[in-house]
Amino acid sequence: YYPSGSSIYSPSSGQNVCKVNITGAANQWINPQSLRLCFDLKNTTTAATNLLLRPLVGAHGFWRRLDVRMGGVQVESISQMNRVQDMFLMLSSAPARAKDLNMVGGGLIEDETYTTLWRQIPDGLSKGRTRNMSMSILSGLTAQSKFLWPNAAPIEFSFELDDKDANLHLPLHPTTDAPLTSDSWQIENVYITADVIE
Repeated sequence: YYPSGSSIYSPSSGQNVCKVNITGAANQWINPQSLRLCFDLKNTTTAATNLLLRPLVGAHGFWRRLDVRMGGVQVESISQMNRVQDMFLMLSSAPARAKDLNMVGGGLIEDETYTTLWRQIPDGLSKGRTRNMSMSILSGLTAQSKFLWPNAAPIEFSFELDDKDANLHLPLHPTTDAPLTSDSWQIENVYITADVIE
């Protein structure tokens, strides 16, 4: 399922709200626990040197707010979705955290200048490069076990981007105060995947 409108989202310019509508035929049902938001993250720094983009959390860290509507009626609104999702991830098992890390293309950082040893965060992303990322959607609607019938009540997921430097590792050079990592990024090719039962 693809968003309506723009296919590029940026916190500093352009579109920063992504809306994806989930619809289907009368004989189609969706397993809500299979819903995942997928997108490409691009490091758009224009610096002369290769400043890596270093997220401190997974794919959920780039989205601040989630609104869910069914049949045009708002059924859920989470204003700090990224923080809540990160708390749930911290309280999960090590294999669950490793699985989430694998879905964003990362590895274990063992340098305390980036984060504490127990945290697992994505690898840095080079200048001009993109990385496909995937995340579960934190919602009561997607956490329950009843199949959804979008033909009767179409579902709209609305994701709002967080600030451009939120959840990024942004150290400065100790003497020149020049940035050592990138704070410039955009999100492209957004879509939601789901298991559909007919």
